[in-house]
Amino acid sequence: MKIKAAGLSDVGLKRESNEDSLAMDNATGVYIVADGMGGHLAGEVASKVAVQIIQKNVNNWINKNSPVTEIFDFPDMTLSQRGNYLSSSIKLANRVIYEMSQEYTEYKGMGTTIVILAIMPSTIIAANVGDSRIYLVRGDSMEPLSKEHSMVSEQLEMGLISEEEAKISPLRHILTRNLGS
Repeated sequence: MKIKAAGLSDVGLKRESNEDSLAMDNATGVYIVADGMGGHLAGEVASKVAVQIIQKNVNNWINKNSPVTEIFDFPDMTLSQRGNYLSSSIKLANRVIYEMSQEYTEYKGMGTTIVILAIMPSTIIAANVGDSRIYLVRGDSMEPLSKEHSMVSEQLEMGLISEEEAKISPLRHILTRNLGS
């Protein structure tokens, strides 16, 4: 399987600063995008910290192939070893971002969303936290591989609101999960 990856992040027309971070490693097959939040420097810091921690830990398990007992106190038995490495890396990034936001006033309230794709010869692991999404694109079709962690998405899933109500809901930007909280 041949994989082509490219990335570009732009501040856009509405924001003053870019809070996105990304990492693409074709050698290990790990691709990460983080969308920071918290304003100004804080969101940018959160997204960079998340990408750096996750990339470092994922590269460690790929390169060393450490046994699960070296990294996990309580592995999730429903996940593969590689899934546990990814989950553990996400939890570590969450903890570090949270602790930074508690220790430094300029980082108070910072957080980030994250999407990760780990592509191996016979397996693809996809993970996300927040409202950033992963899609499988085949020809003209686009299929979501991730679930959005937002108030409106959860209301839609439970049948509490319609698609039309979701589009105009004042809660559409409220996240139910993110790294750092």
